[in-house]
Amino acid sequence: MWAILGHQALAQYTAGHYEDALRTADRAVAERPDFGARAIRIAALARLDRKAEAATALTALPKGALLQMPYLCPFRDPADWEHWCAALQEAGWKRNDGSTAVV
Repeated sequence: MWAILGHQALAQYTAGHYEDALRTADRAVAERPDFGARAIRIAALARLDRKAEAATALTALPKGALLQMPYLCPFRDPADWEHWCAALQEAGWKRNDGSTAVV
């Protein structure tokens, strides 16, 4: 069920339904606390202007975890990918810093 919840949270996030995405990501994390749903949760928190929570959650991700995201997130539209990356940056993620760089 966690995988379905993770993809649902990602779809909700992409559609701009950040509260729903956060709730669904929380359910997915409760079932399996791996980084995928946690990353969606961080982006949703940032979009909801809960940046302190997002930053704290970001620091809890394993180092380099976001390196896998281009392979695991099914974004068809590059603009959706950039929207998601921008939210992670609002949480404090440093793009291309060598430790958590996605691209």
